[in-house]
Amino acid sequence: MTYKEFCRLKTDGVNMLPKETTDAEALQIISDHLLPDDWYINYPGSHGQINTEIVGYILQDYPRRDKYDNGWALIKKGIQRLLRFC
Repeated sequence: MTYKEFCRLKTDGVNMLPKETTDAEALQIISDHLLPDDWYINYPGSHGQINTEIVGYILQDYPRRDKYDNGWALIKKGIQRLLRFC
């Protein structure tokens, strides 16, 4: 699902605010977007256990990037320091 498709799904044209998204719906959209198409769980777990597996898999494959991991962030910070002294 793309951002535009999601917006079309959540906009009714009457209200200024979008329709609400339930927790289950949000988790389904995010897991469909981030997990591979062939991803599945092969054991009979409860919904809570499956949700934990989904979150764990996403966190493992998409770790949070530190703000200093990006070289451009370091360059920007250096330029900001230089500009403070000018």
